[in-house]
Amino acid sequence: KNYLGSMLALLSQQEAGGNIDVRFELLSAKYLSWCSANHRRSHCKRITKEHLNWVSTTCYPTGSWHKGDLTTSLLLFCEAMYQSEAWEDETLRLAGQAAEALNSFLRL
Repeated sequence: KNYLGSMLALLSQQEAGGNIDVRFELLSAKYLSWCSANHRRSHCKRITKEHLNWVSTTCYPTGSWHKGDLTTSLLLFCEAMYQSEAWEDETLRLAGQAAEALNSFLRL
C-alpha cells in the first residue's frame, strides 16, 4: 500500500486539474473506466487523497484501504497506465517499471 499510495500521488500530479481534488477526480475517472474495460471490480467510487492517507504534499502518502483486491486492481491499473503512456518524469517511469515487476511476480 505504501508503494501504491506514492504511485497514485505521482499519477495524480500528471492530471490537468488545477487543484489536488480535481486531479484525483480525473484520475478516478481513468481508474473506473479501466476497471470497466478490464472487467475488474473497482471497490471504490473514486480515489481520493484520504484513501492515500495523504494529508499534505509534504507528507508521505500511504494507502489506507483494507480490501486486498483493491490493491490488486490499483496495481494492475498503474501497470496499464505505465504501458499506455510515455512519461517524461523519471521517477514515474521507475514507479511504472516497479508496477510491472510486482505484477509479474504476483502472476508466478
